[in-house]
Order: sequence, then structure tokens, then C-alpha cells
Amino acid sequence: MLSTSDNPLLRTLRLVGVAIGAALLVYLSISITLTLTVAKPKPEVALNWWPWGGLPKAMVANRLVLKQEPSASDLDQASGLAEAALARDPLSVDAVNALALVAAHKEDEAGAARLFRASEFLSRRHLPTQIWLIEEAVRRNDIPSALSHYDRALRTSKSAADYLLPTLVAAADDPQILPALNTILAPRPDWWRQFLALAIKDVRDSRALLAIGRTLRLAMSDEAETNFVQQIIRRLIADRHYQSAYAYYADTKRLESTQAAALRDGDFSGDRSPLPFDWWFRDDYELSAGKEVFGDDPRLVLRSNASGGGEVARQLLILAPGRYTLKGVAGSTGAGVMEQPMIQVDCVEGAELIRRPLPAANEKGSAFEMRFEVPRNCGGQWLRIILAPTERSQAWIDSLQITGG
Repeated sequence: MLSTSDNPLLRTLRLVGVAIGAALLVYLSISITLTLTVAKPKPEVALNWWPWGGLPKAMVANRLVLKQEPSASDLDQASGLAEAALARDPLSVDAVNALALVAAHKEDEAGAARLFRASEFLSRRHLPTQIWLIEEAVRRNDIPSALSHYDRALRTSKSAADYLLPTLVAAADDPQILPALNTILAPRPDWWRQFLALAIKDVRDSRALLAIGRTLRLAMSDEAETNFVQQIIRRLIADRHYQSAYAYYADTKRLESTQAAALRDGDFSGDRSPLPFDWWFRDDYELSAGKEVFGDDPRLVLRSNASGGGEVARQLLILAPGRYTLKGVAGSTGAGVMEQPMIQVDCVEGAELIRRPLPAANEKGSAFEMRFEVPRNCGGQWLRIILAPTERSQAWIDSLQITGG
């Protein structure tokens, strides 16, 4: 009797069997791999290789139910595919979500709510589920719940910001929503920077921005956050909320008093800051202003290397209606009116209150006084220092102060 190894037919059958087994293993491996890797972007391809795959069935079901206007046939097919997917994987959030959307299209609110809550229980990372729960909370006028789902969606989905942030920014203008929104923002969720950048641009009431900025505890030690503070203050100024703008400035700089001084850092000994309640200095080759120390005395040095002239320093003031005196010391100002730097004070709204040249003075300097009056409806004023259109000049100014009367 021939052994198996001596029987050519049996040896051939064994080799064929091994080849078929290997081919099946390769097919199974490829099919399962495709099911796992391309099921979401290309579920039809995955189903062609592995018709029993649960995830691609769930994805096809979602595509059917997320059509602009799914037909009754689409809904029935989606329901069948989703149920088949759940039979393969009882924890498939995509399948549960598809069934929930089918229920919603069929106006089965109770069934949709039950399924969407089951979907969220399985995973909070599913954006369609969070969007439906947002809408359902809005229908119930449950603002905290709606905002909680906004937060979950924005934390877990990169694509959520494009859809949800504009609506959330618009909601910030509603005084009834803003407190609950600030509660969500207080822990500084990952999306707060995107939200604030959009809010600064689109929120209608800048006082809402002020509340949001305080909630987020923006820090002047961080350059990006300082930029946010600056933009919020500028929005408040543009809306003529001058006192609120200064109060926020004082908070962020941790000043002891939120009562605005008539003029700040008139001796030019303080640090530079980009905020409008601090000095702004121009820093170009043609025109510039900068603090320099003469002995122990810091001064503001004004330089011109061009013939155009222009503004080189400014500070925002909040002076109540009344009469005021601007005092200071200036030096190296030149001997002719056309050469001397100018002091100008005007309302933020545009009305000019005073525009006068500094006194003619040599390098030792000369004291000066200028009187002006702030009218009503002028809640904010710009104090400006302007260089005359001379070819070259280098003047200095020091000990600025504003007093009443």
C-alpha cells in the first residue's frame, strides 16, 4: 500500500488544500483590514470585500439617512442596514445614530430621544448625536444642557467649530444665555481661543466681550492673551464704553484703583504696553518717540529724520466735562513755530479740543502750561504728541500732568 507521501494524487490534493486555505486567510485578512480602515470613508468598497461587516453597513445607513431629503425607501434601507450592523456589533454608535435619525425623520420624537441618548452613552465623540441633543435642549429651553452639548461637540470633533462656533458667538449677545455660556468657558476648554477670536469680530455688544474676557482671566504675561485684551478694550472704546474699558484695563494690570487717572506715566518711567490707556510710541526710522534716561531722569525723546512730520506718541484719557490744565517740561524744541513739536487733545469722536506748539526751548528745557476744556458728549480723549514737518529734529518732553481748572 502506498503512503500519502508516495501517492501523487494525495500530495497534489494536500498542496491544493494548503493553497486554498492560504488564499482564504489572505482574503479574510484583507477583508477585515478593509472593513476597519476604509469602512468610514468608503463603506461600499469594504462591503464588496466583506459583506458581513457591521461598520460599513452602519456608515451606508448614515449616508442614506443624512441625504437632503431621504425617501421612505432610503429610511427603510437605512433601518435594515443599521439593525444588521447592531446584530454584528451591539455597541456600534454609528448604527444607533442611524436608527435615531430614522426615528427623527419619521417624527418619532420619543424614539429618537431614546436612541440619541443611547448613542451618547456609547460615545460622546459623535457629532450628529451632539447636534441633535443641542437642538432637543433648545426646544425644551434648557440653556445649560444645550451649552453642555456644544462643549462636548467642540471638545471632541475638529469639524464642529465651523458649524457650532458662529451660533455660539451669536448667542453671547443674549443676556439670558451669557451667564451659562461663561460657566462653560470658565475652565478654558480647548476651543476658547477660536471662540474668542470670532466673538471679538462678530459679537454686537462689546460688554458681552468684557464679561467673557473676565471669565477667561486673560493674562498680560501671555502675548496672545494680551492681544485679546487689547482687542476687547478697543471694541469697548469704539462702542464708547470708556469707563468699562478702563476698569478692564485696570483689572488686567492689577491696579489698586479702577478710577482712571487724568494722565498716566507722565514722567515716562513706566514699562511699555500695547494697551490704549498706556502710552503708544511710534518707532520708525523717519519718526520715533522713545524713553531715554538723562542722568537719573527718564524723558520722552522725539526724533525726526524726514520732512513729513506726524504723530509719534498718544495716550487715551477719560476726562469728565470741565476745564483742565496740561503742564510739562520740554527741551530742544527749536526756535520757530514751524519746527516745534505740537500737543493736541481731541475727542475720540473727532472734535479737536486743543492744538498748540511746545514752547521754544534749548536743551536745558522750559516749563509750559496749556489750558483746554472738555465738553459734554466727549467721554474719551486722545492726547497726541506730533512732530513738525522739519528735516531733522530731536526734542524731549517730561513731567506731563493734567490738573483740573
